[in-house]
Amino acid sequence: MYDIPGKSSDKISMEDASNEVYHGLLCSICPVTLSKPALSYFANEGVIANRIRDWIVGMPMHGFLFPAFTDRTTDIHAALYFSKKNDALNESFINEIIGVNPPMSSVMQKETFEAVLYDVLRDELTMPVMSALSSNMLDLIAENSQNPEPLVLTKNDMVKLISKSGVSDEAVESYEKSADADIEVLADNVVDTKKFEVKTPGITVKTDTDSIEKLETRVIDGFKYLLVPIEDDVEVNGMPVKA
Repeated sequence: MYDIPGKSSDKISMEDASNEVYHGLLCSICPVTLSKPALSYFANEGVIANRIRDWIVGMPMHGFLFPAFTDRTTDIHAALYFSKKNDALNESFINEIIGVNPPMSSVMQKETFEAVLYDVLRDELTMPVMSALSSNMLDLIAENSQNPEPLVLTKNDMVKLISKSGVSDEAVESYEKSADADIEVLADNVVDTKKFEVKTPGITVKTDTDSIEKLETRVIDGFKYLLVPIEDDVEVNGMPVKA
């Protein structure tokens, strides 16, 4: 139960002017485990002996809140679902208890997004295109940073993003016509906001997202190279060296 504070016309909260009391059902599914064997000191007997093992309730693995609390009021048309692991949604629990089809987990969103992107734009997914696409997505996330709601990327959003990332008009049209691209994903689930990583057999290059544009690919004497600009400070395994 939550006594929702009222708000005046100038948006100032008034704790003693409640207009509504929120009532919700909170359900948590927690693992129960037997405590580990241990010794304990029993003061009354003055002895050290085996401690009585207890059943311990662990942190929740799954749970839900109904009805949801949206825009400071009761929302009987929604429920909040919790999973300790983003990639381990309990589909049967969601189906049978909440009564809806489970959403894609963050891992599934990323895998599906990457599969669609690769299938549709395979021939044009170059290093410069992926660098530009990542930068454009990060810019969009930054623009949405003041919004309390997470940024959701729709098919139309992706069409606009890839069209600005250096692919051909034909590739943009192919993505627009692809039925597999009719998905919605959270931007934070499909792009790393902290680092940009490039891998090739035996070599991994990581950089801050602010430095994506510094990486460059070039063909030299018939061989493809990934170029990394070197500034004044260079370290090898933590040891300062001369470039």
